Amino acid sequence: MHTKGFPLQVAPTAERRTDNTESRSEYINHKNGQRPPKLAELPVALQTLLAPMPKEFSMQTLIVALAALGVYMPRLRFKYTYDVRLHVPVVQVLIEAPQSGNKSIIDFLVGRIIRLLRSRDKGFRRIEQDFKDNSQSEPDASGKTHARQRPLKPIVTLGATISRTELTIRADTPERLYNNEPLILFLYCEEIQEMVDNNRKDFSKLGTAFRKGYDFGSTLDQDYVTSYSATPDLLLTIIAMGTQGGINNFMSDTELEQGGVTRKIMLHLPGELGDDAPSLRDYTHEEDVVIDKLIDSLMQHTYSPDGKSLMPIKRLDLSWLDTTVQTWCSRIRKEVKISGSLALDTFYKRSSVSAFRLTAILAYLFELEATEHPGNWQAVCRRTYTYFAGLILDAMLSEWGGRYEALAAKQTRNREGMQTSLYGECPDEFTRDWFDNLVASRGGSTPARKHICQWKKNGWITEQQEEGVILYDKTAKGLKVHERFAHPRRKGGAE
Repeated sequence: MHTKGFPLQVAPTAERRTDNTESRSEYINHKNGQRPPKLAELPVALQTLLAPMPKEFSMQTLIVALAALGVYMPRLRFKYTYDVRLHVPVVQVLIEAPQSGNKSIIDFLVGRIIRLLRSRDKGFRRIEQDFKDNSQSEPDASGKTHARQRPLKPIVTLGATISRTELTIRADTPERLYNNEPLILFLYCEEIQEMVDNNRKDFSKLGTAFRKGYDFGSTLDQDYVTSYSATPDLLLTIIAMGTQGGINNFMSDTELEQGGVTRKIMLHLPGELGDDAPSLRDYTHEEDVVIDKLIDSLMQHTYSPDGKSLMPIKRLDLSWLDTTVQTWCSRIRKEVKISGSLALDTFYKRSSVSAFRLTAILAYLFELEATEHPGNWQAVCRRTYTYFAGLILDAMLSEWGGRYEALAAKQTRNREGMQTSLYGECPDEFTRDWFDNLVASRGGSTPARKHICQWKKNGWITEQQEEGVILYDKTAKGLKVHERFAHPRRKGGAE
């Protein structure tokens, strides 16, 4: 269905299942007709990284590769179109796949990109373990014993079993070593349910930390008398895989309400029942050389030659991308006004931010290979942003749109001391389909058509048609009559 020349996001109905098993084709496409960039259009090193990947996984592996490479760019800063603050290349990706659902392909790709950091951190962890295994006190020159200082090692690769305290230590250590400058931490989890199970008691605290890790400048506050205390700036990239059930457990209603969902990029690994396993080959020696050269270059732009300090901040100018961002967001805002979809209004904003960050990583890779890309690589980045923004938004709506709308409606109805009405929940302009869905989601026994007929009879709404779509506009009379619904409910009042 179209309204005023652009697609309309239809609000979820009560019949839609909230276990995320409903058909995803129900939602419209927000990619503005764009397609992911072709392999030949990408930076050479990125082409090399993705060359062994199955073609049917091209979009998923591109996003995963960009997210993982961003971990090597903690000194990169750029300004997002609608934000005065600087951003860093932090993205958080969830990948849904059934058991034996080709997750090994993602594991292979991430392992190759993060190999250098994992190898370095393995040595750091051995030093930490030696400290734990041996006596933590030593004599000084006078013979008196005193506590040994815990070795400060900038470990950035994290495991699924990490605790809130350990996460605080990992975020704080680089700031102590590098004059209050943070590094990007990387949490990789092959089975997201493992993360939930191992942190079941304090998972809500860890979820809050994950949300803060998305936003540059958000501190991870931990101030305890008997435990590790610090307030570091947490930068956290996440790539986590799991089954549908595991991801649903991870994305609780709290995460849905507090913004954990909007900070995640949701991907699905393709596959049908009975499909042959996709082909995946190892990297050749020549490809390994190209990849290692890229990783070494990124490390050189992060650490000083002696490894004791960080390199200067790199400010990436992305002002040439602003018009593209504004065009896409403006289109979605128009759709929000017509549809009245709270999920769409909430989800599109950070969908744009995550797409922008992925595009910033791509643009930086192009800059590093500037002499090898005489063509208009900025045009590739513009198309990529629009594609990513639509892809992220569509997946978010499909996976969590229904739950978010239902949760928001429930909270509105249950808000203590406030009275609500169907009329009050409607935007100033709405469609008949949207209203049908609203009535169904509230579970009312009165059919939607009876409400419409009564409101028209009362003079509370007017009806018109545009391009075959029925639109209703609230009238001044109706708004005045329903002002009382904004006042506290009197004792004994009924909805």
